[in-house]
Amino acid sequence: MKKRYDVIWSETSEKDLTGIVEYIAAESPSNAFEIFNEIKQKASRLYTFPERGRIIPELKDQGIVLYRELVIPPWRIITGYQRKPYTFYLYWTQDKMLKISS
Repeated sequence: MKKRYDVIWSETSEKDLTGIVEYIAAESPSNAFEIFNEIKQKASRLYTFPERGRIIPELKDQGIVLYRELVIPPWRIITGYQRKPYTFYLYWTQDKMLKISS
């Protein structure tokens, strides 16, 4: 049996996901349902392999390798943790890079 990790969606990411789905549903409820399922399906894989995904390129360039991303165009699910449990951060990026403050 595979080990399962605790994974928590941040309050902000839950609101963002709801906003994305509602925005798409205004035009196409079936597309909204498909997008919702795709995002949840990719995220659910983190329960058994929480370090799935690539290191975020713009953070890697700064020497920060703690955070990873799962890409579901045009969105990214950003994951990170302070030990455990793992926490999701969902961002509506549309090809935008994360802003890094120094």
